[in-house]
Amino acid sequence: MSEEMISKVRDILESTPLHIITSLMSSGSLTSQPMTHQATEADPVGALHYIVAKQSTLVDNIESGNRQLNIAVRSSEGFLSLSGTASLSYNTAELKEWWTDGIDSWFDGGPESGVAALLTVTPESAQYWTSETKLEAVVDVVKAKVTGKRPQGGSSESLNL
Repeated sequence: MSEEMISKVRDILESTPLHIITSLMSSGSLTSQPMTHQATEADPVGALHYIVAKQSTLVDNIESGNRQLNIAVRSSEGFLSLSGTASLSYNTAELKEWWTDGIDSWFDGGPESGVAALLTVTPESAQYWTSETKLEAVVDVVKAKVTGKRPQGGSSESLNL
């Protein structure tokens, strides 16, 4: 795994705080919800942190043993699909560490209220697709028309973390 690949994953992750998290329900169905990414740790593609409601489908899914999650991100940097393992913490000190003023609007009473949990996702694998600029996309389509070959449409890489 190259530094360039890790850098692209990190660039996409950090370019927008809004991530879509997909988990597996006990019925076998998938369910997704948008979540705000709190921060990443200092290592190249570190654990991802989210403040979640204790009373939620996502927490229920994780607590029932379905700890594998997928995180999808779309940004100007490209698209990212990241798979990892979830853990939950109800520790007030840990919640305080990741709590922000924006979280207060979702959870009355702050990290001491007992209504929130810290979701930590440890990444295991990722796949990303880089976006072309509009000019590159037009050139790619014109080139495809002339040559009869499919447009390339950016690049894609998969990596194990």
